[in-house]
Amino acid sequence: MVCAGLLVASMPFGVRIGRAAMGRIPELHFLWQWQRAYDDRVSASTMPTTALPSGPSAPSLALSTAAQRWAGEPTRYDPRYVSIAFPGGDVARDSGVCTDLVIRAVRDIGIDLQQRVHDDMSASFSEYPRHWGVDRADPNIDHRRVPNLMVFLARHGRVLPLSASGVDYQPGEIVTWHLGFGSTHIGIVTAQHDPTTGNPLVAHHVSGRPTLDDALFRWRITGRFGLVFSP
Repeated sequence: MVCAGLLVASMPFGVRIGRAAMGRIPELHFLWQWQRAYDDRVSASTMPTTALPSGPSAPSLALSTAAQRWAGEPTRYDPRYVSIAFPGGDVARDSGVCTDLVIRAVRDIGIDLQQRVHDDMSASFSEYPRHWGVDRADPNIDHRRVPNLMVFLARHGRVLPLSASGVDYQPGEIVTWHLGFGSTHIGIVTAQHDPTTGNPLVAHHVSGRPTLDDALFRWRITGRFGLVFSP
């Protein structure tokens, strides 16, 4: 699957994790290392002059609106590897996975994650996960993998503190989760809120069709990012 790779529960790596997770050892190890270093990433994160503010600025609201729009599209979940154009490439518009919703929404505000991730991986390949058995950057798939987006956003975005309170999450923030057994997920926080919980609704695509719902705390959050680069 494309959307796979995040966090093992806060336990030392090497603890028995069960047969279902054995095929995901590299992903689980990545997540364990990511979790251990997360607070340091937050501390090291800076707000460049070209940053999108952490609050609901015009750019972040534009990203929220774009994400809501894509969450309403009848896109079928399809994780297959597909050769696409570069730059500005996309899989068929009626198909995609969680990363594709994020890529499309971000592209709608003028930022091409395909090119940004490819350029960064080409220049700094050793900084990115290797658990797909690859030895070079691939513009067809690299930006469609959640762990790669996590690393990219940590390197070129703003890493924000994790919180158990929905009021802390702002429209346009990008959130990643661990679904279990090394599988990861990504979505965008929107300006809409659940009338019961008050939590901001998240635009995401975990299976079937994309949704806009109260999913922020449905799984274990592994990353919270502000988009801090300009087109």
